[in-house]
Amino acid sequence: MFTIIRQLALITLALSLTACASRLPEDIRGDGANTVSYSQAAHSAETSVGSPARWGGVIAEVTHSADSSTLEIVHFELRGTGRPIIADRSQGRFRVVVNEFLDPEIYAQGRSITAYGTFTGLEAGTIGEFEYEFPMLAASGVHLWREEEQSTRVDVLLYSPGHFYYRQPFYRPTRIYRSPHPFIGSQPASSNQQSQPALERGARSQGKPPSTRRQQEN
Repeated sequence: MFTIIRQLALITLALSLTACASRLPEDIRGDGANTVSYSQAAHSAETSVGSPARWGGVIAEVTHSADSSTLEIVHFELRGTGRPIIADRSQGRFRVVVNEFLDPEIYAQGRSITAYGTFTGLEAGTIGEFEYEFPMLAASGVHLWREEEQSTRVDVLLYSPGHFYYRQPFYRPTRIYRSPHPFIGSQPASSNQQSQPALERGARSQGKPPSTRRQQEN
């Protein structure tokens, strides 16, 4: 019984890993081998050299040699889809060597990118005047992500008398317009109209018809 449960657990785990891998773009999916994290490679470089890696972040710079391009990337953690999660803090930077020309107008500073390849060690360099050791990745694939647009959808609940609650995806509140001219669209009451209710009330209080009361006052 225990063996059957264990086998079912292993099958479920394998299916879950397969589902996660299928969410990744093909160019950074790899062969399913375990990858080394950025932190492991940066702190244990000697034992991590030769390991597959999938890292991502934001492009800081791209340079070129005669037969390759090198991307300098600010590292960020990845979502399940492989896209970097941009935040205010980063663990550091790394460099990716790609054996082709990458146009800097397309692979521009600030674009989100994910690379898959082999960790080859650390390379000394600088960021400005600051000396820095960059974890290096020999890329077998890179994926440049489209820029995300902020959603303008506003999801609110509206209530209309006689109807159930319903969900309106693009609701814009109605603006109430108040005219600076108080009598536009209505007729102001005349002095006779304003005084008439008071006269009628006075006549009723004395038990006389309103017309008789007004005749006596005239």
